[in-house]
Amino acid sequence: MRGFLKPFAFIAFFLPFFSFSLWTGEWQGEAEMHSYTLPASKGILYVSYTQTGVQLVLNKAQYKTKYTQQEWGPETYEIRNGDLFDESKKIGEVSENHISIFREALTPQGKYYFETHVTKTGEHSVSYDENWFTQKKPVYSLKGVLEVVPSQKLP
Repeated sequence: MRGFLKPFAFIAFFLPFFSFSLWTGEWQGEAEMHSYTLPASKGILYVSYTQTGVQLVLNKAQYKTKYTQQEWGPETYEIRNGDLFDESKKIGEVSENHISIFREALTPQGKYYFETHVTKTGEHSVSYDENWFTQKKPVYSLKGVLEVVPSQKLP
């Protein structure tokens, strides 16, 4: 009986370490930004996440077109039972196949709200959907289908 239980004890001990890397990697691909005051623009979107048992970190995100480049991150969120927290405020959820974040941002122009959804759509791909808006109107959206950066692909 003891020999029979050893593999289960091994799996029970190490499984948490393997399951926390669900969102660790880099993705990149074509994306399109729609501004509600300017023409749509196409560019390259890059995102890098690291997930541990207690944190989800957006290490870096970058949207680059022929004329402009925007970069953001790092952003660190605490994970509690699949919910994401920024300090003590729940701002989203994370699961094996989906990240969902809803936040507020105060700027000199006023308060903005943004929501981000990242969904695994295949073994090496994700869809990225980010929307910024005020209480009265949408400001912009950024959408794309991204592939794992080649150095991150599994053999």
